[in-house]
Amino acid sequence: MQSRLFSRNLIITFFLATALALALVPTALASDAAPQTEASAFALRGFDGGTIELEARRGQPLTAVIFFATWNPRSHQALVDIGELREQYAQKGFDVIMVCSESETFPPGFDDTLFDYLAGTNADVPVAMDEGLVTYHDWH
Repeated sequence: MQSRLFSRNLIITFFLATALALALVPTALASDAAPQTEASAFALRGFDGGTIELEARRGQPLTAVIFFATWNPRSHQALVDIGELREQYAQKGFDVIMVCSESETFPPGFDDTLFDYLAGTNADVPVAMDEGLVTYHDWH
């Protein structure tokens, strides 16, 4: 009889411990995977010669920051798509900053290469030049 009571108590304890563990796991996972709500600020040279600052867009409903490189085959279509989205939702406060993360340094004549690349996308999107990939490394 005592053996049966011990087994029953052991089973109940096991189920309670398992239930408690299962209840705590999602909370622990959620706190570890919580998204960052504040983006790191940056001020980068704009392709147009000005300065592009993320801080200037704080308070707007949504600003997408998209990193791209001319050598990445997916970047071209991303620029086309994001340009279309920006046009479609600009009236609702959606804005975009494209960050050129080509390489650690931009080779001589790269501005002409980038100009031609951007012209092929028809995207009217501000482009920031991430020289040294500082912002890229800060965000990734």
